[in-house]
Amino acid sequence: MDSNLSREHQLIRKMMAEFTENEVKPIAAETDLNSEYPRENIEKLFDLGVMGMCVPKEYGGTGADPLASAICIEELSKQCASTGDIVATHNGLCCDPILTHGTEEQKKKYLPDLLSGKKIGAFGLTEPNAGTDASGQQTTAVLEGDHYILNGSKCFITNGTVDAEAAEEINKIFFEVVIAPSYTEKALEILQQKKNRIILIQKAPVTEKMQFRSCLNGALGQERDLKIETSEDLKQATNRAVTPQQVKDLLFANKIVKNSKSNAIVLAKGEQLLASGVGQTSRVDALKQAIAKAHSFGFDLHGAVMASDAFFPFADCVEIAHEAGVEAVIQPGGSIRDNDTVEYCNNNDMAMVITGFRHFKH
Repeated sequence: MDSNLSREHQLIRKMMAEFTENEVKPIAAETDLNSEYPRENIEKLFDLGVMGMCVPKEYGGTGADPLASAICIEELSKQCASTGDIVATHNGLCCDPILTHGTEEQKKKYLPDLLSGKKIGAFGLTEPNAGTDASGQQTTAVLEGDHYILNGSKCFITNGTVDAEAAEEINKIFFEVVIAPSYTEKALEILQQKKNRIILIQKAPVTEKMQFRSCLNGALGQERDLKIETSEDLKQATNRAVTPQQVKDLLFANKIVKNSKSNAIVLAKGEQLLASGVGQTSRVDALKQAIAKAHSFGFDLHGAVMASDAFFPFADCVEIAHEAGVEAVIQPGGSIRDNDTVEYCNNNDMAMVITGFRHFKH
């Protein structure tokens, strides 16, 4: 939690929280929906010194520690997991291995471009027989003289336009399949030099408004849930008002519970997931599952918040949550017994907000 962070780390968290709120959050949903690469924000993160921030100053970095990088990735991922993953891959899967295992020559050759933004780190992971399971990779690289012999194949995936320079590098390694949003004409000429290589263009996804599930003698259809609540959607239901930090925690927990299989309960604190209970036939069982998980990991639920994907038919869930230490609740409302739940909260100094929108993922 913030109370255990140094002043420097607290300042880094504050800086990244402001950047995420002002730059990442406004475009996160659209970027995700259209499978776009957040190029402008990544360029801004280079300017802030976040990209490759753990690289020592002697190579042009800031010499930050891994905790600082983790804080940045965590703050970014609260609003856009893709942006957080881009930073994590660049810092942890590219810059760090070069620092840890690279020669001095390699460090001086690659790190400056990875810090300036001329290049961005990537992870050649996906294989035909292993998918993205790093432990299941079969491709090997054996040093023979002054070069490596690669044995295996990769399904190369990139998030940007493949230019001639990138195509030349791809041609140095055996890739059976290349997929990218676009290619330059020169890049295509180079890539097509390899016989039987499959070159694919990644199309933008078509987001349907309806979702379907098969069932006996037919199918079930429902509208796709694209709703993301903001603070303006929260209606105070109890005498005790939620604090600004609780609002952040509640909205964070609500995003997770929205994407969890019903019946679902999420417990969170400090914009961090403590535990969740999902896929239960009873909402009480989902809550008990979440509490048991939190306790099994030694998490303190006092001061936590609870999110529910649907209304509470009885007051039993808020009672159980209160006994575990939960102080604030977010739920859609709509039960004929909403008053019972609100009354329990008022009698036990709990805060509750109602969204009026039911998330129910089957």
